[in-house]
Amino acid sequence: MKVKPIWWAVMLILGLSACDTTVPALEDKVLAIHDEIMPAVHEQLPKLRKSLSQKLDDSKQMEQVDTALVEKYYRAVQELDAADEAMMDWMKNYRVGELKQMDHAAATAYLTDQLAQITSIKTRTLAAIKQAEALIQ
Repeated sequence: MKVKPIWWAVMLILGLSACDTTVPALEDKVLAIHDEIMPAVHEQLPKLRKSLSQKLDDSKQMEQVDTALVEKYYRAVQELDAADEAMMDWMKNYRVGELKQMDHAAATAYLTDQLAQITSIKTRTLAAIKQAEALIQ
């Protein structure tokens, strides 16, 4: 069976349009995860950090210090700080301006890496929040 030239043209156009939508779709996924987790970073992390720091201070001033509990509070504060720092570092290093100048393969590779990074940050942030909330209860 011989493929007509018109079908090649259609396949080429569809292939090129798929390439054009891959990069924007990846970028949308990356930014959607960022936008989903940013309210937690700006609102929940500071509140939880403050509550845990207060519990940490209160625990240290008790007559009989529960060192295991103090250590849990301390580690939870560290995890909140690490989650916050990871997001700030990611935002500082995200190269949105350079993305437009990359070819399709480079942009796809870059965004795939960024998607993995921001997903990891989301997971870390949610775990830190869950741990902190459990200690505050």
